[in-house]
Amino acid sequence: LRLLEADARGLYHLANAGGASRWDLARAALDHAARNRPELADLPIERIKTKDYPTPATRPLYTVLDCGKARRAGVVLRPWHEALAAYLDSDASPLPAAADRNGDDGRMPAKETRG
Repeated sequence: LRLLEADARGLYHLANAGGASRWDLARAALDHAARNRPELADLPIERIKTKDYPTPATRPLYTVLDCGKARRAGVVLRPWHEALAAYLDSDASPLPAAADRNGDDGRMPAKETRG
């Protein structure tokens, strides 16, 4: 809203504060989910370099957005790990839905059987 109120024009990058790799994001999400599913706490995630992950499009090696223009306009977002935790605790998250499907504690069944 600050940008609208200031009648700001142009392109503004908005991202939560701090930088994170895809690995950092995955690890933080699993660690958060591990509060209800402790088996996820030790789940290994392999770190790989962007150049070693094949994609149809070439990806830049460093993609943290520069939010300086927004910051100068008075827009500062909370740290990414706080925003991730808020999302994972929200109704929009896939985690509450998993808890609803699998019991109050949010744990997935060890083995699914079909009848």
